[in-house]
Amino acid sequence: MNSEFKKDVLVIILNYNKPRETIEQIKEFFKDEYIFDILVIDNGSDTEKRDKLRLLLKNNFSITNTIDMKTCRENQEINIFYLETKQNLGYARGNNEGLRLACEAGYEFSIISNNDIKLTETKTIATLVDKAKKDDSIAWCAPKIININNEIQGPYSKPRLLDFFYPEGILYPIYKTITKKSFDKFSGLLNERYENGIEEPNFFIGCFGLFRNEAIKKSGFLDHNTFLYYEEQILSKRLLVNGYHLKYCSETIVIHEHDYKKERKSLNIKNYMMFLKSMVYYFREYENYNDFIIFIGFLSKLSWIYIYNPVIVFIKRAISFKRGPAQE
Repeated sequence: MNSEFKKDVLVIILNYNKPRETIEQIKEFFKDEYIFDILVIDNGSDTEKRDKLRLLLKNNFSITNTIDMKTCRENQEINIFYLETKQNLGYARGNNEGLRLACEAGYEFSIISNNDIKLTETKTIATLVDKAKKDDSIAWCAPKIININNEIQGPYSKPRLLDFFYPEGILYPIYKTITKKSFDKFSGLLNERYENGIEEPNFFIGCFGLFRNEAIKKSGFLDHNTFLYYEEQILSKRLLVNGYHLKYCSETIVIHEHDYKKERKSLNIKNYMMFLKSMVYYFREYENYNDFIIFIGFLSKLSWIYIYNPVIVFIKRAISFKRGPAQE
């Protein structure tokens, strides 16, 4: 064994009530050639699901105690660590548990990954690490992320106050009837600028990315005041304020196996309201907009949640019913 060798990447997989998907995600990472460690965090799953995860981990892998994380960095094999939280802490606080352990153990980088990610090559992690190591100011590297509907997810430009109103807000009819083509064209051109390195993205989707732990620690980790949504926008703001940068590595691709078409045909008011709560928090705390402007934006978003979106979902369901399952 090379006494100088120390693993520099910890992969963090946050699990909530999806034990089988998490096991498959671990196996997916074994396809990558890089040498790293994996931390699975059960984020307050239901007792039955948590026990199932414990059993599957025991039957499929050798689990190492997190106490040994620092010394395990020196062996040349993938160690799998397991941690449980007493309750569902949400995305930010749940991942912070892993990020803090990564910092304490001395890993240079952490990868935060959902349990629905597929790698398309064997050098994904090496590509991201190589990019990050070329410039110490790079705090967040992300590959090109494509969902199962073949839609590119990100990168994204800076959140704007207009996001309360357009396209998913009171101005939705204008977007749908007048400006959709120009809006989509502009989004495509902006993505090309990101891919060519002409413009730096403001943030990436949080389902998969590599982070410099020193930068995360200096920036105060993920903001625990959000339970779900807008964590990426907030983290980006913190990193940029501290002088760090983001790097888009479009030459490597991962697949995000999330069915957004199916999600768009659903009507989850609870999730929409959770999103809106986090959005309001971001614009109030990080962009310093006054309460009156935010309140107007809040009302605009409510028009999307309770009027436009239900109508859209109803029409899509009606069309699907008319076509029948064979034509879906």
